[in-house]
Amino acid sequence: MTREEILKALHEMSPEEQEAIREEILMLGYDTPEAGSAMATCIEIMKEIRDGKDPEQVCRDMIEDMAGIACPD
Repeated sequence: MTREEILKALHEMSPEEQEAIREEILMLGYDTPEAGSAMATCIEIMKEIRDGKDPEQVCRDMIEDMAGIACPD
């Protein structure tokens, strides 16, 4: 497929499909937040919140995880 064909196909998709493709592209090479991508971390956080997890708990978990990275035992 050429670039133009890909862009045309994306344009024909629903906004939801476009967003799913965008997220998948952003996650390429960044399968986990530990991989070092701020965008991958944000996407994972938003997925947890969309899946119904309490936003405050998501933030607490993130801070605890980051503390473990910044200050290993």
